[in-house]
Amino acid sequence: MARVSRPYTVVSPDIGLLEQELKVRKAKLERFKSALKNRFAAYADEQAVVAALEKSLAKAHRLF
Repeated sequence: MARVSRPYTVVSPDIGLLEQELKVRKAKLERFKSALKNRFAAYADEQAVVAALEKSLAKAHRLF
């Protein structure tokens, strides 16, 4: 999933275009940030479930 971004170069000093590009990039960054937070939360939840199962299994082994 590694993706190399191309460097962004400004060809024209058109302020309106630059402002629009900045707006688009900020929105894209916010979407990526939100997706990453959701993925991390899912990972953390799954990690907690695995830890609880391991603990329960260890207790069960001690009982037998």
